[in-house]
Amino acid sequence: MEHPKHFVIDLYDCMKQPLKSTCDVENYLVSVTKYLALKAIGRAHIVKFNGIHPDDDGITGSLVLATSLISIHTYPKERACYVDLFACSDYSQDDFLEFTKGWFGAKVSHMDRVKRFPYKKPINYHTNQGLDSDPEVNNYGLYY
Repeated sequence: MEHPKHFVIDLYDCMKQPLKSTCDVENYLVSVTKYLALKAIGRAHIVKFNGIHPDDDGITGSLVLATSLISIHTYPKERACYVDLFACSDYSQDDFLEFTKGWFGAKVSHMDRVKRFPYKKPINYHTNQGLDSDPEVNNYGLYY
């Protein structure tokens, strides 16, 4: 398994049409997944919602990947959207950003990487064995 990559993109000053179209949002999820050579499992789940405040209306979409998940939230009245891609497969974050900016016609964008920490198998320091072999010690949460 590759070390997971988790990037979030905030887009502003976008074109309104792709932000308010469920079809465009679904096509984005499918297209960016193919463009980054990630494997989708099943179909995208798209929900058009009406928020508590009129400015909160938009679309939420997600697509399960073989190696995790991509999701999006759009706010057409604000001309903004937020995209989150977490995958254990290798992909280019630059390609992810440029494709996404282009799809929504964003003039302003920001991307952050979410730091994920590698798993270290807990051990029992008394026996130097993995905690999964000693259920009584497993609750202590000791790590390398």
